[in-house]
Parts: sequence; structure tokens; C-alpha cells
Amino acid sequence: MADEEGDFFPATPRKGWSIGLMKFVSLLAVFMAGAVLGLSVSAHFNKYLNSQADLFFPRTMYTASCDRDCMSIKSFVNPSHLLHTMTDDELFWRATMVPKMEDYPFERVPKVAFMFLTRGPLPFVSLWDRFFKGHEGLYSVYVHALPDYKLNVSEDSAFYGRQIPSLEVSWGSVTLVDAEKRLLANALMDFSNERFVLLSESCIPVYNFPTVYEYLINSQHSFVESYDENSLQGRGRYRRGMSPHIKLYQWRKGSEWFELNRELAVTIVADYKYYAIFRKYCKPSCYPDEHYIPTYLNMFHGSLNANRSVTWVDWSRGGPHPARYGAPNVTVEFIQAIRNNGTFYAEKRLLANALMDFSNERFVLLSESCIPVYNFPTVYEYLINSQHSFVESYDENSLQGRGRYRRGMSPHIKLYQWRKGSEWFELNRELAVTIVADYKYYAIFRKYCKPSCYPDEHYIPTYLNMFHGSLNANRSVTWVDWSRGGPHPARYGAPNVTVEFIQAIRNNGTFCMYNSRPTSICFLFARKFAPNALEPLLNLTSTVMGF
Repeated sequence: MADEEGDFFPATPRKGWSIGLMKFVSLLAVFMAGAVLGLSVSAHFNKYLNSQADLFFPRTMYTASCDRDCMSIKSFVNPSHLLHTMTDDELFWRATMVPKMEDYPFERVPKVAFMFLTRGPLPFVSLWDRFFKGHEGLYSVYVHALPDYKLNVSEDSAFYGRQIPSLEVSWGSVTLVDAEKRLLANALMDFSNERFVLLSESCIPVYNFPTVYEYLINSQHSFVESYDENSLQGRGRYRRGMSPHIKLYQWRKGSEWFELNRELAVTIVADYKYYAIFRKYCKPSCYPDEHYIPTYLNMFHGSLNANRSVTWVDWSRGGPHPARYGAPNVTVEFIQAIRNNGTFYAEKRLLANALMDFSNERFVLLSESCIPVYNFPTVYEYLINSQHSFVESYDENSLQGRGRYRRGMSPHIKLYQWRKGSEWFELNRELAVTIVADYKYYAIFRKYCKPSCYPDEHYIPTYLNMFHGSLNANRSVTWVDWSRGGPHPARYGAPNVTVEFIQAIRNNGTFCMYNSRPTSICFLFARKFAPNALEPLLNLTSTVMGF
């Protein structure tokens, strides 16, 4: 029946086409879904396999630009730029890194760091540029000015780009010490800097660069003035709260303008313990810039310090600030006086070296322009047999005598004790030892006797007058002609050297005392002779001078 019905009712052509289309679409959808799923799984699996393979066989190499991103030894040991964003604590930490290895992994040429502490402009830039010219690689320059000041110099100046990040500084406060430590720390980041000089905008050099460089680089000591002064301006500034860490007997005073070697510079920048004590207790009228470093070095590193400054300052006029000099003061004589102000220290150095030979009994100071006017046996017998030393020492009530006395020397040296005399002395061993051993009166002269006070004409004459007058013949055995006036004695050349002239020096008709008896032999040497006088002098030695 059914078969019959099926045959009786045949399928409609439209309906069969629709069903087939639906089946086709369904199959296509299933195929597409399978394809998408398969591709997704395949991609994920391949990504996993590739990522694992890249761990061992990377197909892409990543590189960085070392000109921009990498640290080199050059940038570490000598930063090319001074600008940074470090705090003081960060800067001091960075600056006090000290390598343990003895050898440097680069060619190190020691340099001198010139550190300028200024409020604003540097009026002597052109003078300093001339000083530095031609010596590149042997110096570094650092400038600490007020934060809002921008140093304006030409690009070829040694000061160009040498201003460091700074903070406000107040005179007489611990912020001055902060600025000093900040300058030291910035300079220490250049590992070639070996010596560190603190200067102000009013400082000038008085010797050329090679002289300064050799003097500092070859020195076995640093140069920080550090002395004990029992006065309101010395021990009077000590604060009891500093004890027990800093005792009164350890307290020292000195010039702010120091020079340090690298070892001491690192030590001072690294110190916080004693700096913190000064920050807490040393406030006006205690001036930490005059006491912190002198006291610290005295406590821990005295043997490394020459105990003097290499920067000349004139405090002889008194007051809270030193004398200031302008164009009218700048003369050849004035600059020479500054350069030679340490002559009497050189005299002590000569004496000290000569004293190391225990056979030396008499000590004569001479200059390059001195000549002998008697033969050696006469000179030797005269000095060895003398009961006195020969140092000119007299009281002169004039601007060039008592006028050079400084009130600050009182009460240790009174005006009535002040004496003047020739620099060219002769001493026996006892007095030579005494003068070399003296520090108390030497320090007073060093502090107060500055141009136009000349210590080489006053220190030994005054000292002997105060303590050893009876041992002094109170005259010099070196003839000098001051008859023409002026700051320097007469100078004699070849045309002046005659028999009569030399005889007049040897015996000018006057008498002097020798071992309490009068004698016509008063001068054994003479100055000031020019080099061209040598030949005529040699012609007269046998006939006139007896050698």
C-alpha cells in the first residue's frame, strides 16, 4: 500500500532542490568551521614551537648604540659634563669611591683641580686663561657660583662649561663648608685630579703654570694653615658642646683657602661625624670655614700637612676682611714682594739643611750677587773665632722701621721690641738651632707681617733682640750700598770693579767691634754685583783679595 502510495504521489522538483541546497550549505559550514579551527590550533602550536626554538636558536639579534647607552671607562673616570641631578649625599657617596687596585686601567696624567668659589662674575678670567694656555690636560677648572648665576665666557676659555650645580651660600655659615665639599666632590669624580686648590674670584696666580704645577704635584704635603690661637678669634670660638669628640686643645684656626692632595680630599668629603658637630655648634661668631678643615687635619692627619697656605692674603690692616688691592697698587715691586714674602721661610730651610751636618758651626746667608772680599783663611778665622753672631738689628722710628709694626702682634711682640736689619746674616750654631726651632714668633710674623712689612728684614732682628741680644754683634758682615735710595740697593757691574773700589769695601776708614775690640775688618762679603763683573773680579783676586 505504501509502495503504491509512493508511486502514486511522486516528489515535487522544487522541494528536492531546496533540501539539497540546505545539505550543501551545512556541509560547507562544517568544513569552514573545521578549517578555521585547524588553522587556529596549527598557528598556536607553531608559535609555541617557534618561541621555544628561539630560546636556543634566536633568529633576531637586538643591539644598542654604545655611543649613547653604554658606560665606558672614559666616561666613568672623567665625566665629560659637570651638570647632574645628584643631591649632596649622592654626590659625596659617588665622589669618595676609592679603587682597591693600585694600577689604573688607563694612562693617568696627574692634574691640578682649580676650584673657584664665587658669588658671581670672575673678573680675572682673561688672566687665568693666559695662565692655563698651552697646558691642557694638566689642569681642571670648577666653578661654584650662586644657583641663579650663569657664567658667561667664550667657548675657548678654560672656564667654559665648568660651572657645577650649586646651592645658596651665606658668609660665615656652614654653607661655605658645604660649597667647599661640593667643589671637592665634583673634582674627585675626575680620577686624574691629584691636587685640589680652593680659590676665590679675587685670586690671581703669582707664578707661571709650570712652576705651580711642579710645586704642587711634587709636594709630599698638603697646604692648609692650621694654628692654635689663644684669643677671642681663636680658642674663643670653640664651643663646649663639641666635647668629647673635639677637645679645646685640638681646636685650630686657619685660612679658608686650602690646597689638598687626593687622599685628604676624599677623607674630608667622606667625613660626616665631625662635619655634623661643626654644623650643630659652630655658628656665628664661630666661622666653620676657618676652623673645620684646620681642626680636622690637626686631629687626624697633621703629618700630611705643611701647616701653611699657598695663597697670600693681607690681614695686617685688621677687621673682618683682608685688604683689597686695585690698579694703583699693582707694581713690579708689589708683585715681587708677594712672591718673595716667604723668603724668611727659605732662610729657615737653608739653616735646617745646614744644621744636619753636625760639623757646621757658623752659618752665612748669601745671595747670587754676593762676592767674597777677603781670602778663605781670613774669613774662616774671623767667623770661627768670633764670640758673637752678626745680625744687623736696630730701632728705626720711621715708616720703614716702626711703621711696619702691626698691632695684631701684641702682646707677644711689643712695639719697643720691634727691630729692623739686613737680611744677610751670620749665625753661630746655637742661634741657628733656636731660630729654626721657633714656631710661635714665626707664625706671628707669617700672619701679620705682609707688604708693606717685610719679614726678612724684621723677623730675625726682632727675635734676637727679644731673647739673645747679648750674643749678637748687631752688625752684618755683608756690605751693601743703600746710599742711592729706593727699594733696592745699588748694583755694580764691570765698569765699577777697580782696585780702589774693592779696597774701599775692605777698609773704608771706619772701625767696628770684634770680640769687644775695635777692628778695621768689618765686611767679609759684598753685594750687589752684576754677572758682567765676573771677569774684572777674577783679575783682582790675587792682587787685592788675596786668593
